[in-house]
Amino acid sequence: YQAAIALQAQNYLAHYHLGESYRRLQKTDDAERSFEKALTLASALRVKKDILRKLIDLTMVSKAMEKSRKHFQALIALEPKNRDLRLEFAQMLTRNLLYKEAVAEYEGLLKSFQGDAVKSALICKAMGDVFERMGRDPEAKKAYEKKGYLDAAIDYRTTPAPGEHQVVLTFSIDEGQVVRIDRLV
Repeated sequence: YQAAIALQAQNYLAHYHLGESYRRLQKTDDAERSFEKALTLASALRVKKDILRKLIDLTMVSKAMEKSRKHFQALIALEPKNRDLRLEFAQMLTRNLLYKEAVAEYEGLLKSFQGDAVKSALICKAMGDVFERMGRDPEAKKAYEKKGYLDAAIDYRTTPAPGEHQVVLTFSIDEGQVVRIDRLV
């Protein structure tokens, strides 16, 4: 690939494939330089997104969080209305213990997902989890309550129902508590 670059230095594919070769050889710095050069030369949105994903993966593996953040923000800038990308970014921040930034991203997402009950509930749950990790239990409780994810004390009993392999579940929940039952197994 170096020979191809010598012949056509402006060909993004040569830099991209050289980056892939370096990545496979675990030469992270060289791979990153090659991918970044390919990114500057690429023109197609799909290709730029692919290269940025490679850079994100590469920098995450090498624990270069600042670089990962920069590349993720560049990816988001290519598709600023893609809320799922922003959700993925918030999850990456959480995995890397950048809780304050994750909460800020989740709060922005919560505003953008108004009207989408399912996504809003997932975001509130994620925010509650982050607040718990931060030791901010009152805020976690508030986030869980916002969409009904508070774990309440539940008493239940089962009684046989007519029909094979069926039971009736009877729940007792403290007054004023909200409970969401995701599934019964």
